[in-house]
Amino acid sequence: MTIGTYEVSEISDAEAFDALHESWNGLLDQCACDLPFLRHEWLRLWWAHFGREHRLAIVTARRGGRLVLALPMMEVRQNRFCVPFVTLRSLTNAHSYRFEILVKPGEEASLESVWAYLRRRERPWDVVELQELSARCATHDGFLEGARGTGHPVGLWQAYESPFLELRGTWDAYVNGLRAKFRSNLRNRWKRLGKIGAVTNEVIRGGAALTEALDDAFRIERLGWKGEGGSAIASDPALLSFYAAWGNLAAERGWLRLWFLKVGGRRVAFEYDMEYKRTLYCLKIGYDSEMHPYSPGQLLKERVLERCFTEGVAEYDFLGEWLDAKRDWTSSARPHLWAYVYNRSLPAKLHHAYKFGLKQRVRGWMAR
Repeated sequence: MTIGTYEVSEISDAEAFDALHESWNGLLDQCACDLPFLRHEWLRLWWAHFGREHRLAIVTARRGGRLVLALPMMEVRQNRFCVPFVTLRSLTNAHSYRFEILVKPGEEASLESVWAYLRRRERPWDVVELQELSARCATHDGFLEGARGTGHPVGLWQAYESPFLELRGTWDAYVNGLRAKFRSNLRNRWKRLGKIGAVTNEVIRGGAALTEALDDAFRIERLGWKGEGGSAIASDPALLSFYAAWGNLAAERGWLRLWFLKVGGRRVAFEYDMEYKRTLYCLKIGYDSEMHPYSPGQLLKERVLERCFTEGVAEYDFLGEWLDAKRDWTSSARPHLWAYVYNRSLPAKLHHAYKFGLKQRVRGWMAR
């Protein structure tokens, strides 16, 4: 469909999405929000593991034949308020971490064209739901403004703040700036742990040792509270397959950093990280619950951050929500939100009234 100077289309099958690999990543390389979770490789793998029960609905815009915008979504059909309800949802879940609309700089007008396409879309929908939007990037603002400008309700749901650490100066200066009590605790735990056996650390980036290392990481995670609660990667075959496949793919691209803390030669804690364009993203952590008194996760974090300083990493992204263990290392965080754009159907109006009327009032009451 031609809208203004843009050719807007929707991709609904995986093969057509596969064909976009080169142009998709080429567009991302130019975007202000160049995040690994928006790479074609990540989204394609995500879809294969988590999205099959839904319908792809990836909206793209081209000008002069070149891809200038990509909005990766899926069509989710549910029953709400006892009637069918259709959501155009971003390709995200609890394991996605970040999301944004890919827009080539200078082509922001394409956002209005994409919104115009969705208004005319032949397949009906009730709400567009964009999850895991970060304040770091805001290309979605133009899309939301287009919706508001045509009288469609827009709701923003504040989700959480996600901590990060800008790596400036030297490691010694950074450590000396941490709380004295925390530094003392780290020294004491290193000393106590050393009495059990020699304490070392290692990092796996790929190669023949990777499969065994990934298996060890997933085993260690299952030994902790996540295993007890059933949320460990190894507790879910889809998660296990996804993180194993991504680990191998990230290793091929040179992004994987799989860190271990070892005591007496035995791996007791891990970090499953990804270094992408001078940012280290912490996807998963875990430790053997028997080692809990020694805080092995925090000891490993210290070694990881030290390596970041020495290897020229610009930022460490903790991902996820604030936790006390993360506050020990940084005081900086970015807000994250979910955005909802509503159509004019009755189910959409009911959902908007519930989520941004009744539910918001209850949320405010509970906060007070």
